[in-house]
Amino acid sequence: SNAGIGGDELATQWWAGMVKHIPALKRTTETSETSSWASSELTEGTLKNVLPTLMVWLSWIHEDVGHSAAAYVYNPVHTPMQVPVDGVGVVAPSFLFNTAAYRGFVFLN
Repeated sequence: SNAGIGGDELATQWWAGMVKHIPALKRTTETSETSSWASSELTEGTLKNVLPTLMVWLSWIHEDVGHSAAAYVYNPVHTPMQVPVDGVGVVAPSFLFNTAAYRGFVFLN
């Protein structure tokens, strides 16, 4: 029921954060014609409408960022900046810096 979702303080805070930080969602909740799809108040209908879209966005981000970086982070042989001058081995300082930076700045941010 709507009261069940709206009465959950954690869910209500989560929804307020989503509306605040996702510009498209904020515009949607402020537009009267589309308020049946997503309202500024968390309801069962809003959750059913919005949650699938959020899951698709998250999966796209996971695919685009996560999988595209896997070869770069875990297999330096296929990354041009990782080819040493003599062509033998892997440039450890460069590899370690790039791995730490990419994992720290992209994945954890």
